[in-house]
Amino acid sequence: MTSPAERAGLRRFVMAGSSAKIADVRQNRVLARIGALGNSTTKTNAYMNVIVVSQSLSRARTIALDHKILAAAGFALLALFAAAVFGGYQLAANAADPQLVAQVESMKSQLAAQREQLLATRDYAEDHLNALTVRMGELQARATRLDALGERLAQLGELDESEFHFSALPGLGGPEEPISSVGLAEPNIANSLAQLEKKFGNQGRELDALERLIADRDIDKRFVPAGRPVASGWVSSNYGSRTDPFTGKPSRHNGVDFSGVDGAEILSVADGVVNWVGPRPGYGNTIDIDHGNGYITRYAHNREHRVEVGQRVRAGDVIALMGRTGRATGPNVHFEVWYNGRRLDPIAFIRSQRGEHSASPQG
Repeated sequence: MTSPAERAGLRRFVMAGSSAKIADVRQNRVLARIGALGNSTTKTNAYMNVIVVSQSLSRARTIALDHKILAAAGFALLALFAAAVFGGYQLAANAADPQLVAQVESMKSQLAAQREQLLATRDYAEDHLNALTVRMGELQARATRLDALGERLAQLGELDESEFHFSALPGLGGPEEPISSVGLAEPNIANSLAQLEKKFGNQGRELDALERLIADRDIDKRFVPAGRPVASGWVSSNYGSRTDPFTGKPSRHNGVDFSGVDGAEILSVADGVVNWVGPRPGYGNTIDIDHGNGYITRYAHNREHRVEVGQRVRAGDVIALMGRTGRATGPNVHFEVWYNGRRLDPIAFIRSQRGEHSASPQG
């Protein structure tokens, strides 16, 4: 015998199976009708039936759709899709921030300008680098010239070569004391080169002037009387007061006499130009040489002359032979030094050797 609970469960199982069978029967009916509808649509293309089946409905419902209705529905769907696309585009366009767009455009412009500036800066740097290279070559040539000029001046000035080595870099030294870079401007290479070029130019002009002065000094030395007017002989009478050898009375002697053998060579004591050759009262045969700068030397009592008026002579040249013409007691050369029209004591010039500082004009 079964209990009441078992009987209730069995009843529910039977009812569930019946409901499933009923649903299967209804589903088969719907499929059969849809197949029939498809066949009729294929044949006529006039309309389409849609059958709606639901457990809540007591019976199935059929909806007939005409082809015009289907076409209108398709157009409506297409229009709705197009409207959705256009609306999305407008929404995206309107959603962009105008200020953001302006900033982007500004950044693009700035980038383009910076690119142009970078290209211009590169061209400018290349041009200036070429110009600096040329100027460095010019400065190197000037430095080489200054070194050569310095060596020449050292030779002209008879400087000790061990003190100056123009071919070597000068020695530098000292402890390093760094300088803070705060507040210091970046060095300008172009300005530094310009200042260095100016300094080289000034130094070059100064050295040129110094070279001319040294050369002029040497030239002046050659034109200033210095040394003895004879190769051999001795001083027989000095400049100043003396007893006249002919009268025995006090007299003034305006030169220095050098005695020697008859025919001894008489020498020019400086470079110059002969401006007188011939006899003078009291002097006999005389030669006057103009040395420039106000200096004139006179050589008297000569036996024979070896030069002519206008002839250029150098220091040490033989200009005459010693004699006793004029007012003379024996073979000698009467030697005088004139400066700006007045006679000087020749002894200072006689004692001055060639290459030393010349005697100063003194009365």
